[in-house]
Amino acid sequence: MTFKPVSLLILLLFCVSEIFAQRITTENVPNRAKRFYNESTEHLNWDRYKEAAENLERAVNIFYEFPEAHFRLGFTYLELHEYEKAAKSFDYLAENFPDVHPGMFFGLGEARFHLNKFDEAEEAFNLFLEKGRHRGQLEEAKKRINNITFAREAIKNPVPFNPIQLDEPVNTELSEYFPALTVDSRFLIFTRMDMEGNFPVENLYIAERVDNKWGKVYPVGPPVNTYENEGAHCISPDGRFIFFTACNRPGNLGNCDIYVAERRGERWSRPQNLGPVVNSTSWDGHPSISPDGRKLFFSSTRSGGFGGQDIWVSTLSEKGEWQKPENLGPEINTSGDERTPFIHFDNQTLYFASDGLPGMGGFDVFKTQYVDGKWAVPVNLGYPINSAGNDMGLFVSATADTAYIASDRFGKPDLLDIFYFELYEEMRPNPSSWISGRVLDKVTRKPVQASVEIRNIENAQMVAAVTSDPADGSFLISLPLGGRYAYHAKAENYLFYSESFDVTDSDKKSFDLEILLPPLDKGAEIVLRNIFFDHDKYDLTEQSTLELELLADLMKVNPELHIEIQGHTDNTGNAAYNKTLSEKRAESVRNYLLKTGDISSERLTYKGFGQENPIADNSTEEGRAQNRRTSIKILE
Repeated sequence: MTFKPVSLLILLLFCVSEIFAQRITTENVPNRAKRFYNESTEHLNWDRYKEAAENLERAVNIFYEFPEAHFRLGFTYLELHEYEKAAKSFDYLAENFPDVHPGMFFGLGEARFHLNKFDEAEEAFNLFLEKGRHRGQLEEAKKRINNITFAREAIKNPVPFNPIQLDEPVNTELSEYFPALTVDSRFLIFTRMDMEGNFPVENLYIAERVDNKWGKVYPVGPPVNTYENEGAHCISPDGRFIFFTACNRPGNLGNCDIYVAERRGERWSRPQNLGPVVNSTSWDGHPSISPDGRKLFFSSTRSGGFGGQDIWVSTLSEKGEWQKPENLGPEINTSGDERTPFIHFDNQTLYFASDGLPGMGGFDVFKTQYVDGKWAVPVNLGYPINSAGNDMGLFVSATADTAYIASDRFGKPDLLDIFYFELYEEMRPNPSSWISGRVLDKVTRKPVQASVEIRNIENAQMVAAVTSDPADGSFLISLPLGGRYAYHAKAENYLFYSESFDVTDSDKKSFDLEILLPPLDKGAEIVLRNIFFDHDKYDLTEQSTLELELLADLMKVNPELHIEIQGHTDNTGNAAYNKTLSEKRAESVRNYLLKTGDISSERLTYKGFGQENPIADNSTEEGRAQNRRTSIKILE
């Protein structure tokens, strides 16, 4: 689950080593050189590249005209990112054994590419295209040439990038990677490569921001963390749910599956496998949950895709069941691999890593947005955010200006650390705010587990949804800036809470609310803050539909409920006129409810109060706006 991919080059190497096995037995290769060469095989089988390189260096020092050892040594140095040494081995082969195997030209092109010697790299890859035999490898060489074309221009036009390493206790002498934050950036969850004896084990950790610094760091702990590997994760915007990848577990459908755990108070539930709809018999991982909790993006090698690993999305039904995943299509997925999707809090911008799209080499990070029912053409984030190595696992804060990424480029050699940087304007998503607070019983002030939803007032589309914590009633929900939203909190046996937010031109980062839900008792009242009328009219606007349907559902679920619909105005104008207008508005609400069916007229009365019962100061525009309202009161 770490960043390290399966290397095409090493797969190629092992094929070639089998071809060379017969030639190594020739009399002109000393036995000591052959012994060191053969010992390198065991090291490579266990990814011990440094030890393998040492054995191969001994072999060529004993007998320099040993093409098999130079060939293997070149690819081993590529794995160690020692590109000068890799190029030296391949250059020797190209000059002295040009016909030994075409794979040397692929390796030479790769080494020169990482050294930014693009003309020489392109020459080597073209030689491989002339001499190579396997279709897949030839396609890889063509892809590398496309990357060279991209990299030439990208390096000439670098983008702003100033990565800053997170201090201890987040980054340590171990590897830390896959950063993910809650919408308020208070909690950071990441993967750390712990050591259990001599064996590396991936565990999930949480860091808490205190006084604008990352303070306490602690493992998520059991039952989420185990003696197996947990990582490649995401966290829901409110920090209540962790989705993560776990491999080789009992009960897995494939070698790696996606699991979910829920936090209740201070405890995490036992992780649940997402089951055979989301998980397949292949590899599934790198989940990213949308801010409304309705879509799960992930990477998978299942059949039906366009390449190796593709990005898929599963949608949660109204019954709370994950639906058959859909492939994001050829605009996103390629014949290569696409990994680490991250859907931003704006529920529109997707970042992901690909080695199939033109880039700097290896995996690059791309941005796309969902516009007019389809994903836009992905855009490379540019150099030096992307490099010739593998860049993936990008996370962007709700405020849209700060990005987080893990890399071994800037810190400790061979170890991943987490960095943050200011994301330049063109690659930013739409910024989001957030709403936090608690949901309480209005009478007892005890915590209530409630469904909290935000929808776009214009089209009723769900923007974000969470459930308040039953332990303390707390909730945290994202609120994209740049729109008008209806906000509701509802729970069984309670009247719902209604609010609206117009953040079309706002840059406010957060809102804090205490929501008091009235039980369904006689005399309980609420204001319907998302019922709208045009000025001086009593016809309901289309934007009122969302709240009206919510009220209709409340009446249908509680058939014994009888309510009075009340209309109110401010004190502008004639009092008698205002009273008539408010009564007609209340009647409009009643008529809408009657048209929905299953609600008898006997359960609905209405009354206009005009300007008689203000709840705010009529001397200000803000106060007058609060006084212009529709409310309901339970009669029985």
